[in-house]
Amino acid sequence: TEIYTLSLHDALPIYLAALPLEWLSLRGCHRLTDATGAALARMDRLRFVDLGDLPRTSAALFERLPRDLAGLGLFGNRHYDRAGLAQLAALPRLAALDLGGMPQVDDATLAAILAGKHLFELSLGGEPRMGGEPADAHRPSLSPAIAGLLADQRQLLVLDASYATWFDTDVAAAVASLPDLRRVDLRAARVLPGALAALGRSRSLREISLARASGLTAEELQGLATAALEDVDLYGTPITADDVRPITQDWSAICRVRLGSGAWLGPR
Repeated sequence: TEIYTLSLHDALPIYLAALPLEWLSLRGCHRLTDATGAALARMDRLRFVDLGDLPRTSAALFERLPRDLAGLGLFGNRHYDRAGLAQLAALPRLAALDLGGMPQVDDATLAAILAGKHLFELSLGGEPRMGGEPADAHRPSLSPAIAGLLADQRQLLVLDASYATWFDTDVAAAVASLPDLRRVDLRAARVLPGALAALGRSRSLREISLARASGLTAEELQGLATAALEDVDLYGTPITADDVRPITQDWSAICRVRLGSGAWLGPR
């Protein structure tokens, strides 16, 4: 069940609690408060809940979430403090976690959150800045020092690092070492020299988005030539078909590539 209305108030989740829901998105329901926690505590079958962009709530909600929760979305909750986010350690079975759009998530906070967790999906992405706000106000405040934290997530399948400025060669090498990694999202991220070459050593990577990534050149893209990619998004970058064709011969025969212009190349 996904609730889109911004006029939703705390009473409705109480009625939803009577339903045997396993998946619930309350993202963007701006009128919800921490009182919603009473309903969430009763949803013992709930396995995924999206609580993103809820400006009237706090990390106190975490105490009411089912202990067996497998997926949690918190995108854009910039008002949650770091001490509150550290309480996520009490949800050991989380397999999917969205911490995107939260500048208070720094290296130390991320370390506290990930302690003891074995995630399949992790989002550390951002979003376009609004008005005159700085870009850093809409993405986690991370550094390349998190490479070790990512390397420890041995079950990770999907990593969202959109809008990242910290995806350097050390981070890329750590991510490439993950045995089951399938997708990396680097939309609007800063492509740092050598990072794609390090990531290209992954034996499991199949999908990558570099749409609107800054600093992407044909030479940097060549670093991905050794990866058995099946889906590559280059939209909004200067990469052309002539840049890509010499590289695609090493990619999967079923690889689809969206070029900088938006045109598609492949599958062959």
